[in-house]
Amino acid sequence: MAKEKGLGAEVAEVRRRLNSMSNLQAARLAKSALGSPHSFYGVIPPQVRSLAREIARRHRKDRSLDALLAVARRLWKSRWHEERSTAIHMVAALVRRLDHDHWNEFKGWLKGVRSADHCDGIAVELMGSLVKRDRTWCRVLKHWTLSKGVWDRRAAAMGVLLRTRQMGDVEAAFYVCESLMQDRAPEVREGVAIVLSEARLSDAAATEEFLNRWRTRGAQAILEALSS
Repeated sequence: MAKEKGLGAEVAEVRRRLNSMSNLQAARLAKSALGSPHSFYGVIPPQVRSLAREIARRHRKDRSLDALLAVARRLWKSRWHEERSTAIHMVAALVRRLDHDHWNEFKGWLKGVRSADHCDGIAVELMGSLVKRDRTWCRVLKHWTLSKGVWDRRAAAMGVLLRTRQMGDVEAAFYVCESLMQDRAPEVREGVAIVLSEARLSDAAATEEFLNRWRTRGAQAILEALSS
């Protein structure tokens, strides 16, 4: 019971502090820019991340991530955009402690995604850290490229971003992105373009060779995005 009260207190604290930083005009602008159906406090991302890291630091010495995840789960179910963002950044602050068993947790979170920033936060900051450590997760991401869900497909691409950026594994990017080069959803095409831009920074020659194979195969939207 004491633990439950403690978790509830942290959730309440996050909500109280976000509300204290709220800005109505910023909330309107953020809602319009992100196209999210959720409510907004109007708190800028650096402030959200700072709050999330502060809460996460309290759990650094916990034996497991259970307590942190319990708070994050409650916030992720919120109707407020910044509370959901806080959930992602809280876990990201202790991302080195994630293991394979946490993958399904975040796959479940993807079902609740309604905006690109939350999709990318989960796919890059959380799942991407696992992909970076273990390349075999790319096979799972490859399977996601067949999903009917737009955010699943975008997450498939964004999931290899860290591995591409930090390890120079452009082949992982090509392996996942090749199934999305003709995707009709602009959200997915944007994600693919972001990842291939990172691949180009790591290995320009290999990336150009990959792109050249698509110049006559109906991937014009992505190719144009990469050339702009």
